Amino acid sequence: MKLKIRHILISFFTIMAFTGSKGIAQEFVTGLPSRIIADRQSVPPPVTLTLPFFDDFAYRGPYPDPALWTSRDAYINNHLAIAPVSWGVATLDALDEHGTPYDTANRNAKVWADTLMSHYIDLSSYQPGDNVVLSFYIQDGGAGFLPPSGDSIYVFFRNDNGIWERMWRSGLQSTRDFVHVMIHADDSRFLHKEFAFMFVNRATKGLNNSQWHIDYVYMDANRNITTNDINDLAITDASTTLLQRYHSMPFRHFIRNPSQYLAPSLHLTVRNNTGNSAVIPYSYTLTYNTQTLMQSNGNSNTTAQNAGTNSLDNIPAAAFGSIQADTFTINGTYNITDAVNTQFTNNNTLRIPYHFGNYFAHDDGTPELSYFVTMHQSYNIPALTAVKYNLEVPDTIRGFSILLPQEVPIPRNKEFGIRIYRDIAVNGGQDDEVYEELYIYPQFNDTIFEMVHYKLERPVALPAGTFYMALVQPAGGFSDSLFVGLDISNDATQERYFSVVGSWEPSLLPGSLLFRPIVGPDFILSAGELAGQQQAALFPNPTGGRLYIPGNMPADKAVIYNSTGQVAGQAVPADGSIDLAFLPPGIYYVQLLYRNSSYPVQKIVRE
Repeated sequence: MKLKIRHILISFFTIMAFTGSKGIAQEFVTGLPSRIIADRQSVPPPVTLTLPFFDDFAYRGPYPDPALWTSRDAYINNHLAIAPVSWGVATLDALDEHGTPYDTANRNAKVWADTLMSHYIDLSSYQPGDNVVLSFYIQDGGAGFLPPSGDSIYVFFRNDNGIWERMWRSGLQSTRDFVHVMIHADDSRFLHKEFAFMFVNRATKGLNNSQWHIDYVYMDANRNITTNDINDLAITDASTTLLQRYHSMPFRHFIRNPSQYLAPSLHLTVRNNTGNSAVIPYSYTLTYNTQTLMQSNGNSNTTAQNAGTNSLDNIPAAAFGSIQADTFTINGTYNITDAVNTQFTNNNTLRIPYHFGNYFAHDDGTPELSYFVTMHQSYNIPALTAVKYNLEVPDTIRGFSILLPQEVPIPRNKEFGIRIYRDIAVNGGQDDEVYEELYIYPQFNDTIFEMVHYKLERPVALPAGTFYMALVQPAGGFSDSLFVGLDISNDATQERYFSVVGSWEPSLLPGSLLFRPIVGPDFILSAGELAGQQQAALFPNPTGGRLYIPGNMPADKAVIYNSTGQVAGQAVPADGSIDLAFLPPGIYYVQLLYRNSSYPVQKIVRE
């Protein structure tokens, strides 16, 4: 399977939170350094279309519709734009067709970046004066960073000589609002059988903050370029969770106190993309298997070119009483009735799944940015980031899920650890650490925003009540600035703390980390996760001094760490073994190195 890896190199332009630690900025957000997409589609074959041409990207993507577009650089999504014209946008950024940075050496040069190119459109039956017009909405930045000065986006038309002519250009708007653009295409040189148009962005190479979001691309004849002639009613957004405090949680914890966790209401946002006020009828249904848990309808009163958000009743707590499963999905379907436009109907329906799983999640699974903390130069101690959770019933922590965006180069050796606390020293509490596991290494999946699951070496049983799960970046700086996906549409800042100088600080950066404790019964890792977390074991363990290396593990050197993470010594393998006789009895961690790579660290007991 060919992979399309959408990397965004780390930008030096970050948002910093100034903490109470002597005014030193140690907490940061920056752009996502990766967006991995499993490339299962081939390049669409060329076809010839006729007018009207329309795409509002109201589908799941992540690629543009191959029936309309010949290129797949654009990322179709429903989370990077702010207040779109209809749900779903096409995002152009600073990535090549393979999803990697155009250049990692010269960070300040400009490059022609992503392309969104239509199939051929037959305009040969039209005459000058038929008012053939292309229109679209565009937003810079959105939920990400605004493009740097000098970055821009262009529209090109293909003329009858096969030459691409620049028809429109825009630089930084700095408003984060969608702007409506209309361009004439009824000059005779464009009225031929193989007309096409394309969007191209000019981006700063290697930077993560050149994002442009395109919505509602529409081309037809007999249009007035001086008037916004869009006549459509559309859904733009709906609740992505039924809960408050968490985005998802285990059902057995929820059902113990549903009134505490059920959101008091849901919402549906609809937009009137016409020139007149309109009453938009809507309905929604929430179902579990074939059982309807909530069904209702109403009317949204909207003004021209504006959106309206409607408060909806949530599922009543009593409706959950018949559900016996602990892991399941409730399916939400939101509809509007559009009597104005019966041709473009994709944006009249939005389906959202609501999961109850074996994990606690503050996030919705789609990060917009990356979060990281940096080591304090004056303190040779680990950096910690802790997130607060609550158990309604006693339970067992089995592992965790995390999204560690791939940086360039891939940070496979940025080791980290996990700690579990019953309490931490904030708000009058004291650190009560109950578990620590070190020498964990990043893993990555090949599906967009799919989190990696890790099993703990030892399950941790906890009573009902508060607990904290913390990421540990070991002292020494080798794993400094470990990036974690950050969902900025769900804010759990009040549940997050960090420590870089030996004391806990409340986080000041809004959003939720894609970092979830897994609880309950044992769970099964995927084949890739299992391979990444297991390897042929060094033996015997415990050892009296000589440690043997399995035959399938070539190694040049062994580095041995003590229980505090300090290097206790090194050894060169000989005859398939390493000699640890120089070490006093105790617990050690051994890492084998081979050429430019390394194996995961293994815990060894020296008797």
